[in-house]
This record gives sequence, structure tokens and C-alpha cells, in this order.
Amino acid sequence: MRVSIKIIACVYALLGATVASQWLLTGTRSTTAGLLEGMVPLGLAYGLVTFRPWARTLGLVVSGFLGFVGVVGLLLCLGHVQGIHKAEGGSIVDRPIATLTILALLIAFASWQWWVLTRQQARQVFSSKPV
Repeated sequence: MRVSIKIIACVYALLGATVASQWLLTGTRSTTAGLLEGMVPLGLAYGLVTFRPWARTLGLVVSGFLGFVGVVGLLLCLGHVQGIHKAEGGSIVDRPIATLTILALLIAFASWQWWVLTRQQARQVFSSKPV
């Protein structure tokens, strides 16, 4: 269980480091939005590695959000939505196979994260009381 939680934390650490370094290296530092987009995943990764109870809750919220975004993205890619500019091939996106693959991976990661963080063993690991 701890290994699964640490794998999830590594994914968020990589995401946060990538976004923060992109903010630092691109020169678009006029706003702090890019920095905050990197700090939230880094903070979540730290909380998951140190098994803080707030990190489990935030991880579940982020997991639900990622799953929602993935499902809505799939519906938009697969459905025939009126009023959306379509690519030359008639689909909504230029590379539908890559888009569907990325959305499927997003949904799979969100589902796996939800499954890991809602298990009884995870609740015990994140509880403030010793087991």
C-alpha cells in the first residue's frame, strides 16, 4: 500500500517539477499562476510521501477532478458536438488516436489513485492514530 501511494506521489512530483521548471525557464513570469500550478502538485506529493491526512483528502479531490475531466474529454472527442470547429478529417481534434490514448490513461490513473486512497489500509496509513 505504501509503495502505491509513493508511486502516486512520484507522478505528482514529476508534474509539479515540470510545471515549475517550465514557468522558470520560459520567461513568462509576469504572473504567479504558473508557479502555483507547479507548487500544488509538489505539495500534494510531499503530503502523500509523509502520509498527511489532508493529502489523502486532496488526493481524492484531485482524482475525482481528473476522472471528470477525462470522461468529459472522451465525450467531447467521441460525440458529435454542434458548434465546435472540427479538424480537416471531420473529428474535433487533429490527432484523435493520441487524444483518446491520453484521456484513457488519465481516467486509468485517476481510477487507480481513487482505488488506492479509498482502501482501508490507506485510511490506516493516513490516520493520525498509530495502528
